[in-house]
Amino acid sequence: MPSGEPYRGLSRKLVLAFDVGTTYSGISYCILDPGEIPKILGVSRYPAQEHVGGDKKIPSILYYDDQGAVKAVGAEALQQHIIDQAEEENWVKLEWWKLHLRAKHLASSHIKDEDVPPLPKGKGAVQVLGDFMRYLIDVIFNKAVADGAVSSYVAPLVTSRTSKYTYGVECYRPYDQSLSDHREREYTQFTLPSGITVLPSAFASILKRGVQVSEEQEFRYSFITEGASRSELNNLENTILAYRGELLDPHWMDKEPGNVWRLARFTEMCKVVANTSKLVRSLQPEVALDGSVYYEFDYEIILLFGLTELKAQISWMHEIRLFIVPVSRKLYHLHDFQGVEKSFHLLVLASTTKSLVLFVAAHIYVMPFLGECNGHEQLWSKYSLVAPEDKDVGATGYSPFPTGSSSTSPTSTATEPYRGLSRKLVLAFDVGTTYSGVSYCILDPGEIPNILGVSRYPAQEHVGGDNKIPSILYYDRQGALKAVGAEALQQHIIDQAEEENWDKLEWWKLHLRAKHLASSHIKDEDIPPLPHGKSAVQVLGDFMRYLFTCARNYITESHASGASMWRSMENNIEFILTHPNGWEGLQQQQIRRAAEIAGLIPSGDEHASRIHLLTEGEASLYFCVTHVLASDSFSKLSIVSADGLEEDDEEEPEHQGIVIIDAGGGTIDLSAYSIKLSPPKEFKEIAPAECRLQGSVFVTQRAHTFLKAKLANSRYGSPDIVQQMKEIFDKTTKLRFRDAGDPQYIKFGTVRDKDPQYDIRSGQLKLAGEDVAKFFEPTVEAIADAFEKQREAATRLGIPIKHAFLVGGYAASDFLYRRLQQHPVFLDVHLCRPSSHPNKAVADGAVSSYIDPLVTSRTSRYMPSRADHRERQHTLYTLPSGTIVLPNAFQSILKKGVQVSEQQEFRQSFLREGSLRSQFSHVTGSILAYRGDVLDPVWMDKEPTCFTPLCNVIADTSKIAGSLRPQQAAGGGDYYHLSFDVILLFGLTELKAQISWDDMGVEKRYDPSNG
Repeated sequence: MPSGEPYRGLSRKLVLAFDVGTTYSGISYCILDPGEIPKILGVSRYPAQEHVGGDKKIPSILYYDDQGAVKAVGAEALQQHIIDQAEEENWVKLEWWKLHLRAKHLASSHIKDEDVPPLPKGKGAVQVLGDFMRYLIDVIFNKAVADGAVSSYVAPLVTSRTSKYTYGVECYRPYDQSLSDHREREYTQFTLPSGITVLPSAFASILKRGVQVSEEQEFRYSFITEGASRSELNNLENTILAYRGELLDPHWMDKEPGNVWRLARFTEMCKVVANTSKLVRSLQPEVALDGSVYYEFDYEIILLFGLTELKAQISWMHEIRLFIVPVSRKLYHLHDFQGVEKSFHLLVLASTTKSLVLFVAAHIYVMPFLGECNGHEQLWSKYSLVAPEDKDVGATGYSPFPTGSSSTSPTSTATEPYRGLSRKLVLAFDVGTTYSGVSYCILDPGEIPNILGVSRYPAQEHVGGDNKIPSILYYDRQGALKAVGAEALQQHIIDQAEEENWDKLEWWKLHLRAKHLASSHIKDEDIPPLPHGKSAVQVLGDFMRYLFTCARNYITESHASGASMWRSMENNIEFILTHPNGWEGLQQQQIRRAAEIAGLIPSGDEHASRIHLLTEGEASLYFCVTHVLASDSFSKLSIVSADGLEEDDEEEPEHQGIVIIDAGGGTIDLSAYSIKLSPPKEFKEIAPAECRLQGSVFVTQRAHTFLKAKLANSRYGSPDIVQQMKEIFDKTTKLRFRDAGDPQYIKFGTVRDKDPQYDIRSGQLKLAGEDVAKFFEPTVEAIADAFEKQREAATRLGIPIKHAFLVGGYAASDFLYRRLQQHPVFLDVHLCRPSSHPNKAVADGAVSSYIDPLVTSRTSRYMPSRADHRERQHTLYTLPSGTIVLPNAFQSILKKGVQVSEQQEFRQSFLREGSLRSQFSHVTGSILAYRGDVLDPVWMDKEPTCFTPLCNVIADTSKIAGSLRPQQAAGGGDYYHLSFDVILLFGLTELKAQISWDDMGVEKRYDPSNG
C-alpha cells in the first residue's frame, strides 16, 4: 500500500477496482475509514476455486442458457457437473468475449469477428460485460492491475504523466488566403452569421502528445459560438477527439484524404451538451458585416489531468459569474449504472493497449462541479469556432493509463519509519506440508517498512505469479536434488522421474512432526518415505535453500538496482522460520540445523542469532492484526440480534478475546489472545496453544481410503488408478467442494471408461456429496475441540472469546468455513476469514513480528515441578558429600499456564558432585516437558510416558573445573562440587535453555541454541 497517510474524508467510503480481462478478471478494494491509513486488499476467494489458498483472479467465462439467462460464471463454469449440464441443455459458452468490445482502429488484421466465439442470441457485448460485472459485485461481499487502480485513487504516487495522444476538438478556422493550407480548402469555405468566412474540418489541439502534465493542471482553449437567433445557441455541443497519428501538430482532419485514414487517426472520446439557455436570454444582438443581427458568446474548453483520467469541462461567464460544467461520462452509448451512491467509486479498467482513453473515465459516480453550474445539463455543442486572436496554443495531456509496470500492494503493520542505522533484509519462510512461500521486507533507515511476497517462482502455471509453490522435491538414486516446487509438476520432469526412477517427496514435513501430538490416524508408513541416506532435516535444508534462491532472484529482478541492493544486504539478513504450534525443542533444533544446511547462515555462534523461530499461530495473529484487528472496522463490528436487528451498542471491555485458527496442509494451529487496541496496544496469550494433525492432507488421505474400499472389486480399483484418482481429488474436487447436497466428480479417464455399478461414466467417478463431507468432519471436530479448550482457559481469566479468525491455505475451503459456522461451538462467535490471501498469513505475519513485535506475554505450554523427598526409600543412595538422595524426581522450572514475557527468565539452582575434577569438564542437563494432567508432578516413575525430552544442554566448564577446590568427603577422601543454574527463557516465540555458573565472581552462560 503506497499511502502512509490517514484518510481525511469525513465518512466511511468503499473503493472498488475491476480488472475485467480477456482471459482472467479480478477485483481489489479499499475501505476508507476517516483517520485510518488505507489498506488495499484483493478479493482472493471466489466460488469453486481450485487453489486452496485462494486466487487473485477467475476465468472470464460465462454460460448462458437458450433463454439468455446466466447459468455459471468464472471458476464455477469449469466444474464438471456444470460442463455436463451445459452440454445436455445446449448452453452457450462465452470466452474471449471482451474482444467483441475491441477498438476497431487497433491493428487487428490477424483477428476477425468470426475468430471470436459468437455472442448468445439477443445479447450484446455490453450486456455480457454488465452480467460479468454484476457477478463480480456479488462476489465481493492477477490483482496487480486492480490493486494499482485502487492505489491510484487512494494515494496516487505518479504526480506527472506524459500524454500518449493529442486531445482536442473539431472546429472551424477563419479563412486566411495567405496560408497555403487554407487555399487548398478554399472550395469548402462558408460564411457565418457574423459575416466571417471559415473553413470546416479543422482540429484544435488542447492537450498535445508528449507533454508532461501534473495532477489537476488545467489546459484551456477559447472558442466562440454564434447564431442568427438566440434559440440556436440554447445548447453547446461538441466532441472530444483523440488524435493517434504521427503528426506532431495536426491542424486539419482531412490532411491525408480518405475516410479510412480519418477513422483510424481521430477517435471520438465523448460527446457533451451544455444547456446555455439562461445565458442566451441575456445576450445582446451584434451587427454582422452585412448589417444583419446575430448573437455570440465566448467559452472555454478545459482539460485536466485529474486523478488517473482525462477530465473535460466547459466554462463561460454569465453575469460576472463563472460556470464550469464537467463532461458527461457517456461513451459509445454506454448506459448509466443505476442506484449507485456518490461515495461508491468504481474504476473500470480498459485493456492495457491504452487506446480507449476515456473508456477508463466511464465512472459510475457524479463528478463534483468546480464552480456554480446552476443545474444546467452537462453536454457540449458539436462545433466550436476558434477565437481569431487565439494562436494554436495546443496544450498537452496524457494517456490515462499510468506508464510502467504495476506491482502488488505491500502490507505492513508498521506505520513508523525504521530506526536502524543501516539497510537490512528480513526474510520469512513458511514451509508448509503442501505449499510453501516466502515474504520479505527491506528495512531502510527512515522509511516505513512494507511487507512484500515473493510471487514469481520457476515453472509457475499462473502468468501473474503466485504466492506459494508445492512442497515437492525429486531426488535421483544418488540422492541429488533434481526438481523442486512447481518445476516438479512439469510433464517432462514427471516423465524423466519415471524413466530414471527418481524419488518423489511430498508431505515430507510430517516426518518432523512432534511425536506427542495425537496422531492415531497417521503412521509413518502413510507418509512417502525419505530417499535412502536422506534425513527429514536434510530435506528441509534442501528445500529452504531452494526458497532462498527463489527469493534472491525475485528481489534482484523486481527492484531497481536489485543486484547491487542484494549485495548491500546479503550479510545482514534476518531469517524468520515458522513452525506449527506443537513443535518444540527437538523440532526447533532441527530447524536451526536445516538453516545451516541450506546455507542461510554460516555455522557458528555469531550467526545463530539471525535465525528467529516463530509459531505459525502467532505469525497468523500478526497477519490478522494487519488486515483486520488494527482496522477501524474491527472495533465497529455490530451486534446483531436473532431477528436481524442491530442491538443497542454495548460498552466493549478494554481487553477482548480472540482465537486465531491457522488451518494448513498438515496441522491446525489455534492460539488465543487478549487484545487491547487502544494505545498502548497489548496482545497477550491467554491459553496454551493447541495443535492438531488434521490439515487438508488428511482429507485427501481419508478420500484415498474411501476410494480403495469403494473400487476394491472394480476393474478401476488398481493401486495406480486409485492413486491417480486421489491426486485429482486433491487438486480439484476437494478444493471446489461447497455443499454436501451436490454430487462431486473425479475426472480420471476418457469417455470410454465406464463402470455404472461403481458410478463411473465417461471417465468420471461420481461421489455423493454426503460422502465427501465425511472426509472433512474429523477436521471440523478437531478444531471445535481445540477451540473449546482455549475458550475455557480464557473464561477462567475472565476474558470471553467473541471472535475467531480462520486463516491458512485450508481456510479457503468454503465447505470447512460453512461447516464451522454451523457448529454449535461457534454459534455465538464471529468467525471471520480475512481477505487478501489467507495462504500468505504465516509468511507475511512472520515478517510483521520482526518489524513490530506486539505480543507482550505468552503462556507456557508444559509443566516441570518441585521435588518432594518422601517415599521410595528403597531407591535412595548417598552422594560423595554424604548427602542421601532419591532418583527419578522432577524439578519444575516453568509451569504450565504461567504467563511469561519475552525476555523473562526462569531459574533453578542445582549442585553437581564428583570424586574427580575431570568429571566437571562438561555440565549436562536434560530439559523435559511434562504432558500429563497432574497439577504438580513430583516423580517421573508415576507417569513415565508423560515426560518428553525437549533438548540437552551441554556446557563446556573445563576452564572452571581446574579451579575447583577439593572438599572432604563423608567417608574420607576428596570430592568436588559445582553449583550452576538452569535458565529457561521464552525468547521470541521458542523455549530457550541455558546453563550459567559463577567463575571468579563473573556469571558465565552457555546457550545451546547458539551452538
